[in-house]
Amino acid sequence: PPLHPAAAAALLALADGETPVWTDAPAEARAWIAFHTGAVLVAAPAEAEFLLATGPLPPLAQLRAGSDEAPQAGATLIAQVTGLEA
Repeated sequence: PPLHPAAAAALLALADGETPVWTDAPAEARAWIAFHTGAVLVAAPAEAEFLLATGPLPPLAQLRAGSDEAPQAGATLIAQVTGLEA
């Protein structure tokens, strides 16, 4: 699926040239993310500080978990969904 405007806005607010980003988005969306945020796109979810999943979520056990002392060291996962149901 293409990059949703809400997901794009979240990445624009969070990512910059010093934050590694992983996404499974198509090549055109990956290029857009890299250009507009300056972020380095990484191949493995475990290497990322921010992740954007447009399809199935990556294995959560592989993501940076942070700790009680340093929760900011954990990865932030943005899950792009088609909708929410109550």
